[in-house]
Amino acid sequence: MAAKPYQYIEYEILRRVLGSPDAMGLPGDLSSLSPALRSIIPEISDREIVATLKRLTPKYLTIWKYSETHRRSIPYPAEIQDDVEVFYRPGTYLRPTAYTDPYIQELAALLPAPEPEQARKKYGF
Repeated sequence: MAAKPYQYIEYEILRRVLGSPDAMGLPGDLSSLSPALRSIIPEISDREIVATLKRLTPKYLTIWKYSETHRRSIPYPAEIQDDVEVFYRPGTYLRPTAYTDPYIQELAALLPAPEPEQARKKYGF
């Protein structure tokens, strides 16, 4: 069975979330995600990125936004509903869940393995 386009997007987002060294999580606003994803999937739109993030939430990732008003990170969509505030302004972070790693392994099995030269360029080895 061939992978669907949205599965490539999910894989790249979750790969970055799992690889994030920041304790807060991976910066998840579009100004942070779009350039990184477009370097791999040039035709991806911001709308597709937002739709993918929403689809992955809450099972495979959680979305948090630091709120000066509340003086803490608050979860999306439970405590904050505004898509513009969450996805189009800085301060949003993506964090993995217990289901992230098994799901990314499932996606990796569906995706074709890159050629050795492509892998060196893409993953830097």
